[in-house]
Amino acid sequence: MEVDRIIHEPARLRILTILSGVDLADFTFLCTMLGLTKGNLSSHMDRLEKAGYIEVEKSFNGRIPHTEYRLTKVGRRELSEYWARLDAIRSLRQTPDDAAASSPGESGGNAMGLELSSSAFQFGETIPTKYTGDGPDVSPPLHWGEPPGDVESFALISDDPDAPVGTWVHWVVYDIPADVRELPEAVPTEEEPEEAP
Repeated sequence: MEVDRIIHEPARLRILTILSGVDLADFTFLCTMLGLTKGNLSSHMDRLEKAGYIEVEKSFNGRIPHTEYRLTKVGRRELSEYWARLDAIRSLRQTPDDAAASSPGESGGNAMGLELSSSAFQFGETIPTKYTGDGPDVSPPLHWGEPPGDVESFALISDDPDAPVGTWVHWVVYDIPADVRELPEAVPTEEEPEEAP
């Protein structure tokens, strides 16, 4: 299942997520919110504009240039489709019939769990600054247990449902081979890593 590679890049996903919650956002606001350099932000905005996902409004405040961005109808639709595809990837772990059969209730079944942990912090602890936007913002080392025998690959979505701007997706990794049981610290943030982890 393919996802939109333009949107899937972490910085552009963050940009579109912010723009989906506001009418307009100016360049300075986005630089501050995202922690990107002006050049880096400009590069991402150019790519999103060429794809037709954002509109750019340029004006002057006296002699000072002022640039604002808004999500286009196409951008809003493509972002919505992107989230739908991620939801579909997340649901690959079981079909609705499997979920009904394995959930507690009349059938008496139990849902299968897969424990995810990190050597960098314990469950319920504050995530160390190193792994946040207030620090280097690298991914933490992650480990997980043995899956059911019919797993073909893993998808991992790190999101924050309590973020001030609404659910914030930090990063997404998918097509992790079924025999992999860990991701190292600081997984590259490329659109497509050269090799599977």
